[in-house]
Amino acid sequence: MLSVLFLSSASLMSVVDGHEVMTVLGKQQEYQLTQQPDVRVISRDDLVRYGDQSLAEALSRQPGILLSGPPGKGKDLRLKGLDKGYSQILINGKPVPGNGEKREFDLSSIPLAWVERVEVLHASDATVSGAGIGGTLNIVLKDHRSNSEVQLSARRLDGNDVLPAGSLSHAFQLDQLSGRVGIDYLEGDADKFKLKQSINAKGEQSATEENEDRTDKRTALTTDLQYNFADDSQFKVQGRYSKKNEAKDKTNVTYKLTAIDKTTVELEDKDNVAQWFDSSYSRALGEALISLETSYRDQQEDKNKLKTETDSKGKEKRDTELEEKREQLRTVGLKYGAKELQLGVEQQWRNRYRLKYKNDVLSGNKDSYDFDEQQLSLYGRYNLKTDFGKWSMGLRAEKQQRDAFLNEQDFSSDSGWDLLPNLKYQLGLGNGFQLRASGSRTVRWPKFDDMVPFVESKSGTLTDPDKMGNPDLQPEQAWGADLALVWREEQKELEIYANKRWVDDLIISNTALDEVSGRYVQKPTNLESGQTQGWGSRVAVPLISEFWVAVSVDWQQIDASSSGSEFKQVPQMYGKMTLDWRPETSWQAGLSLGFQDKTEKTELTATQKSIEMEKAMTTLDAYVSYQFENGARVNLSALGLNDPEKRKTKSTYNLAGAITQQDSEWEQSAREWVLNVSMPF
Repeated sequence: MLSVLFLSSASLMSVVDGHEVMTVLGKQQEYQLTQQPDVRVISRDDLVRYGDQSLAEALSRQPGILLSGPPGKGKDLRLKGLDKGYSQILINGKPVPGNGEKREFDLSSIPLAWVERVEVLHASDATVSGAGIGGTLNIVLKDHRSNSEVQLSARRLDGNDVLPAGSLSHAFQLDQLSGRVGIDYLEGDADKFKLKQSINAKGEQSATEENEDRTDKRTALTTDLQYNFADDSQFKVQGRYSKKNEAKDKTNVTYKLTAIDKTTVELEDKDNVAQWFDSSYSRALGEALISLETSYRDQQEDKNKLKTETDSKGKEKRDTELEEKREQLRTVGLKYGAKELQLGVEQQWRNRYRLKYKNDVLSGNKDSYDFDEQQLSLYGRYNLKTDFGKWSMGLRAEKQQRDAFLNEQDFSSDSGWDLLPNLKYQLGLGNGFQLRASGSRTVRWPKFDDMVPFVESKSGTLTDPDKMGNPDLQPEQAWGADLALVWREEQKELEIYANKRWVDDLIISNTALDEVSGRYVQKPTNLESGQTQGWGSRVAVPLISEFWVAVSVDWQQIDASSSGSEFKQVPQMYGKMTLDWRPETSWQAGLSLGFQDKTEKTELTATQKSIEMEKAMTTLDAYVSYQFENGARVNLSALGLNDPEKRKTKSTYNLAGAITQQDSEWEQSAREWVLNVSMPF
């Protein structure tokens, strides 16, 4: 299908007209990122093989992608091995609201029924935001062209009840109007057990057992429409609505020696509502396409938490917490797209507020602020084909204006701009070999939440410092280089790749003594620069008759100043292996093995040093499926067959090198069984 995209626009104009011209030009723009040398595409066929319901589950088995989170249940993206805040996630090329404390996005909140494909950008591209220092993941949603389909699923976590899930989508055509509507429903469990143990310098021991029972319910609605006008133009609309309820029951029992010292019960109820509405009007202009695009994305989260603490004497203490977060993201853009040239201008408005009440009292720190952010972007990219290979040259300019409001008064503001160039190269070497190289610049602006001059008073000690904002924070700036050698022959593939990032002005949460007040203060701070470099390989070949194996291994080494500890929280090596049985019959089966090497994190303060280590972890999944002649498919999957677990240790030393505290932590997730039936109609 994609071969049509490599024909010249002139030849296409001579054989098609009317709406077919719009279709061809539209496809050229739809796949303009896919054709870039540094982009790897994960197809829907690869995503749905294990009968998953969320995008996070499906991505966890993909080569070169690392997700962090509970053992076997990762949901936060880490590209290039960097911490989750350094990976950028886009949906249909646009940023998404509702990011976490480190600007991470919960990939488990995206129903897999929504997704058509995933594009992994190893380097930045002029046509999208330049904030992905580690890389960018662009999630391309299904649209009006998708087929009608119904899916029914049953999921069971070991020790729990069977829970239902399903989706229904219906495509239609009414003269020049085509569309698709859909509904998705999911119920899920995410239970886990965690054990923490500590020994202080006096040899006194304590332990905490944590049991968490979490249930999720999610309902999602989709609408996709396209109308073709008589003047070779078209109008597209995509609407998404998702409501997720998460109920959490967590019990912590703390022991000193062998006696119960404290019991804590936390009951949490959280509702998350997301509403997205994207539209575009496109018109053919010769051999190019002019598009006016708008996007409105709104996400709101309400959390209600009750914490009850009972000491060894039976005395109770209760705390309540109410939190409301809302974020709106509006975008207007004008694009010009031809086969060789992409030009565009884009204006983005982001509005956020967060209110938190503790025991019915409004929090007085940064949670009381409202934030308004604006970003104006101009970009251009030119693709050039020569006798010495294919070149892609891009430049993006971004201008930021950000304001924080307290009690409806302008309290703090910040502005700045930057230029983000990138250059990509692809050379055919013959016999199926290709050389790919790219260089790019990215900028990660500090969270404006951290820049407002709030003060949150604590005890002012080293272990409980005061918290402050830092209006003087500077953006993290990075240069990146990526190199890959690729070989393809029929259904065989081999890739060897390397990457390097130079990052200036790393932002970390730093604790230091304030000489004026004599109190310890924790605030985000720009510290010394850091580097990350890595390499990896990916191979997919037939093993023996009807059996296919795919293996990927990634190594990553991170060098930063000793104070830049937050830059160093990732596995040095992680790998994936899948073994698939694909006979000529309708049966398929497979195994997926994942491995993460140990991680190490070092922190230095004015009075102590701590070393935190997490042991290696493995995960094992399996599936078997059967496809009928009418296209219906039955799939049975077992996720987390080996009951994956995490083990952490933390050792704290004083400046003389004597150990003052030892902590250990063990966490385990249960295996899950999934039965999935999909039927086209």
